[in-house]
Amino acid sequence: ETFFEKVNGTYRTCVATAMESSLLDLVDGKLELRRRFGGHVYSVADVGHVGKPDPALFVYAAKKLETAPANCVVIEDYPNGIEAARRAGMKCIALTTTYHRDLLTGATQIVDSFEQIRLD
Repeated sequence: ETFFEKVNGTYRTCVATAMESSLLDLVDGKLELRRRFGGHVYSVADVGHVGKPDPALFVYAAKKLETAPANCVVIEDYPNGIEAARRAGMKCIALTTTYHRDLLTGATQIVDSFEQIRLD
């Protein structure tokens, strides 16, 4: 069982990405994100193209999931995304797949892989 299978069975989940819609459609075609996340895939297009570190996208996603921002955990690989989660009042787990951990300060946890994430 993968991390996502465990999480999807226990928590409300979504994808909230800064990707433009056309690129997101390509990624979705390969990874079936909308199917895997029950249609809960949101992009900057949903919030008037307001990008991170503005928290608008994460606040929008929480509202769509009918969850208070304080009860949300963001998994993020980008410093501006960590800041957006903080501004939204959400916990954030930083993933070191794109940036070195020294640039991912401000996260609740910093991990090198999904398997290292601890939600307890």
